[in-house]
Amino acid sequence: MDAIMSIAAMSVGISQERTQDSVGVAVLGKVFDDMNSSAEMITEMSAGSDPNLGVNVDLSV
Repeated sequence: MDAIMSIAAMSVGISQERTQDSVGVAVLGKVFDDMNSSAEMITEMSAGSDPNLGVNVDLSV
């Protein structure tokens, strides 16, 4: 009876590990999607600005 319970417990453990792996991969994919969205937003914000802005400095002495 112990061998059957050990096999059942091992099966449950393996199933839980697979579920945890799947959740981890899904979360990692979401993080990458969010990073790409942030990078695209930064690129769009910088592309719309004046390229000559901040190039020259006016000094009065």
